[in-house]
Amino acid sequence: AGLPNQIATQMEGCEFLIHLGDIMGGDIPCEDERYIHMTDLMLLSDVPTFIVVGDNEWNDCGNNQMIDLAWDKWTNYFLNFEDKWNHTFPVVRNVEYPESFYMLQKRTLIFGLNIVGGRVHDEIEWERRHTAQADWVKTV
Repeated sequence: AGLPNQIATQMEGCEFLIHLGDIMGGDIPCEDERYIHMTDLMLLSDVPTFIVVGDNEWNDCGNNQMIDLAWDKWTNYFLNFEDKWNHTFPVVRNVEYPESFYMLQKRTLIFGLNIVGGRVHDEIEWERRHTAQADWVKTV
């Protein structure tokens, strides 16, 4: 009831929607059915919808093999999700981490960044990703 109700009742006057990740509870298995269910819910929006990756649907999905599969699912279902709508927002994607984006809308700079939370599976990759995100923001 929560998300569908919010989309149905709280979007008046909105030009877009950005979901800030954790589209699934941390205790829910990262199975295709969950990604499909969330896709269907997000498609209820009348406005372009951006989705930022959260740790529950990726990094907290189990061991390294499972998180790799979860990442593939996230990118398959949610990367460039806003393109399911016809829009003219000037979205710029990070070349190295295309799940991260920014756009300038009505003099407001909006970022969607993959700042990894949850369990640390690879400290080197974690640090590299965070540094790359910070460096990218500084270039904008």
